[in-house]
Amino acid sequence: MIPTRASVAAAAGWSRNALPEAPPPAAKEEDEEHAELSISDQRTLYLVNIFIGNTARFLNSFASLCQDKLAQVHSFWMKLSFDLILSVQ
Repeated sequence: MIPTRASVAAAAGWSRNALPEAPPPAAKEEDEEHAELSISDQRTLYLVNIFIGNTARFLNSFASLCQDKLAQVHSFWMKLSFDLILSVQ
């Protein structure tokens, strides 16, 4: 959601008269191109954000799985070491 001038002004505590005036409207083609670009940019940002979230979720689950497996290997080696110590004596 793109913040509007009014919501930015209200959040900053500005009065309506204190806001600078918007520049005069440019040619219609430039406005349409700018609107298309900003929608495209928003979509790109949205997709990148989803990709980063999914990647972080995957890496966290992968790290957790690796940690669990390493803990199992460590436990196995500790039991094996203990059994070897007992069998030597």
